[in-house]
Amino acid sequence: MLVFLGILPCCLWVPGNAQVVYDTIMREIALPLGPMNQLGKEYMHLASAVQKQSNQVLQQLQRQETRLQRKLAAKDSQAGQALATDISRSYQAVESKLSSVTGAGPSHSAPVLKEYIPGIDSMQTALRFLAIHDLSSLSPAQLQSIKLLNGQLTSLQQALQRANIIQDFVQQRQQQLTSPFQSIELVKELAGIRKTAYYYKSQLDAYKAAVQDPDKLASKVLSAVRDLPAFQHFMQNNSYLSTLFRVPGSTNAVGGTPIAGLQTREQVSSMIAARLGPGASFPGAMETGDGNNANNPLAGGMEQAQRQLNDWKSKISQYGGGSSTAATADFQPNSQHNKTLWHRLVVGLNMQSVQSSAFIPAYSDIALTLGYKINDRSVVGIGAAYKLGWGQPFNHIAFSSQGAGIRSFINWKLRGSIWLSGGYEANYFNAFSNLSQLSNVSSWQRSGLIGLMKTYKAGRKDGSVQLLYDLLSKEHIPRTQPLVFRVGYVL
Repeated sequence: MLVFLGILPCCLWVPGNAQVVYDTIMREIALPLGPMNQLGKEYMHLASAVQKQSNQVLQQLQRQETRLQRKLAAKDSQAGQALATDISRSYQAVESKLSSVTGAGPSHSAPVLKEYIPGIDSMQTALRFLAIHDLSSLSPAQLQSIKLLNGQLTSLQQALQRANIIQDFVQQRQQQLTSPFQSIELVKELAGIRKTAYYYKSQLDAYKAAVQDPDKLASKVLSAVRDLPAFQHFMQNNSYLSTLFRVPGSTNAVGGTPIAGLQTREQVSSMIAARLGPGASFPGAMETGDGNNANNPLAGGMEQAQRQLNDWKSKISQYGGGSSTAATADFQPNSQHNKTLWHRLVVGLNMQSVQSSAFIPAYSDIALTLGYKINDRSVVGIGAAYKLGWGQPFNHIAFSSQGAGIRSFINWKLRGSIWLSGGYEANYFNAFSNLSQLSNVSSWQRSGLIGLMKTYKAGRKDGSVQLLYDLLSKEHIPRTQPLVFRVGYVL
């Protein structure tokens, strides 16, 4: 018996995968149910948005091509008929391709999305790890959440994969239609197709960026397994990235044989030391600011290479290269185009104070405005104002309702932070105690304003100052000041 107890620890201590699996089974994993369920909802919301946008773009492109075909048929019936046949065949082919996108299948299979997105790869690998291991410490609710989250992530991958297919199709149609019809006075229709292609690519890039950026929910879910030696080993050999770039020594059987000639970090460091001496090392060459790399033969070369690389990045960025989509646009893009209504609204507050006179006490015009960004240079909106009376400041302060106002406005950027601002307003300059008193339309005073506005940063908020001229001030009874000065803030 004592001999058996002495041998048992040696049997349990086994190298390689067996020890990794042993660590997994013996360690309790605390999966947070709340973040998992909320993360699943975010995946489904994003998948729905991607699918909706993709369907709309495909339908929009087909309508644009149909209009192009009709105008072409009016000029050349034979060419119009050929284009109609091509449109029908092309859209049937892409629909068939979209319908072929299915789920990921078994938990050990490759992902649906044939594109490497770090956020999806990490989460999917974690879910596959949890699904194939014997996790007796997990409750039925946790196991159900894993299964549900895996299905929601698969739905997101399907939506992104279909979007990639549509994006390739849109770009192909743009290229196919632009060249042959450029000289047949169909510039407007072709420009619409190019805009559709550009904005769809821009929107799809934004969706993928939302998945790539790790949020708090995903971090909480991954933190439950991230530090496990078993998961690290599983990630190294079963992630989507490992199937794309196998390194020597990997046990991954999915990606086939290792890439010939692919060198490890240790091999590169040894080669550098052999050629340039023992003091040469790549990590040491990257250290700056402490003087420790002064004797490193690689240091000077790395600094020079880094400067050259920065110069190239700057030049490429100037021409819309890199990750930018600007290089594909032959028009002035509108960054507001793909934003939702909520993100294009601008809620603001502005104030204007008027000194007392023989007819009215001093008051402040406090207005709440709601603007809509048409594009990066234009904002239109409406607002409502309340006139708060102060009485006679410093002598007799008394709060009162001195009136109300409604307004419309349009702001157009001239240059930098300077905007041209204008609007039409109606103001009620009588004290009131209830809203029914405002129904007398003849008591409202009209104003037509035009002037300049300057925007600035006020802490984390955006502020503005306006100097406007009232074109209708001469018609006011009693006569009012034509110049209006206002201070505003974006809420």
